[in-house]
Amino acid sequence: VLLHSEARAASTNPKHHGALREPILKIVHFLRSMGYVEGGNREVILKNLEEIIGQAPFQSPTVFNFYAPDYQPSSFSGALVGPEFQIFNAPYAVGFMNGMMSMIEYGV
Repeated sequence: VLLHSEARAASTNPKHHGALREPILKIVHFLRSMGYVEGGNREVILKNLEEIIGQAPFQSPTVFNFYAPDYQPSSFSGALVGPEFQIFNAPYAVGFMNGMMSMIEYGV
């Protein structure tokens, strides 16, 4: 739903559009898009997520989530902020991709 004025407005700089989703949300969205249905009334437990992707459900160190709301990556300028980029680094990106490939190949 594109109701927000920023979403509908044409930008002069396309680098300012888009958003980085949190890793745990990417996993949940992936499972939903693949039509995942739990079998046998059992919980799905994804172990060691915080060590692999930087987040784990219900394990936020503060009430403000896993990152500072005013975090600005070094490549951003002006008033642009990108809180999700605080936990998006090379090791976590590789861990996320390895985990996704594992889910695709072996299932949950």
